[in-house]
Amino acid sequence: MKILSLGDTHGSEMTLKIANKYKNEVDHIIFHGDYCDSFNSKWPEQKEVLSNIISFKKDYKNVSILLGNHDMQYLGSSKCSGHQTNFAKDINKFLNDNFEHFKIVEYFDNYLFSHAGVSKAWVEQMGFNSVDDINEAFYNKKFELFNYVGPDRFGDNYNEGIVWIRPKSLLLNMVEGY
Repeated sequence: MKILSLGDTHGSEMTLKIANKYKNEVDHIIFHGDYCDSFNSKWPEQKEVLSNIISFKKDYKNVSILLGNHDMQYLGSSKCSGHQTNFAKDINKFLNDNFEHFKIVEYFDNYLFSHAGVSKAWVEQMGFNSVDDINEAFYNKKFELFNYVGPDRFGDNYNEGIVWIRPKSLLLNMVEGY
């Protein structure tokens, strides 16, 4: 299976341009979040880009739209740099109005995708038994689980949450089998 994995968007149309370019060459496309917050644009422009990504998903069913820390902060209490206080209510409403198009994790065979990564310690700490449990908690809007920022505000601890953990810590505590 060929999967196109596209990182942080931050209001740029680049990830959507790449998806359009390769849509007929891959089996699945995953957008990894952080559609909100940018130094180059504000929410109205970012909203247009995210709306276009959602439309793309509707047209090409084999597309997953994951949320990142910059998106989740508008659904929960967590804050990270670039928070657009003036647009927070509009962003929250947009994300909730389009909630059915988003996921927090995606997996195929033994490949597990999220915005930052999924550590074994975090899965155990949150009481999940499977990857399906993670998405179920997300769909039940238990956002506090996903906005979790552990003991290191920079994400360098294997207990960090799914949208915040950094690669060095993730490599020390990966979920087995993925």
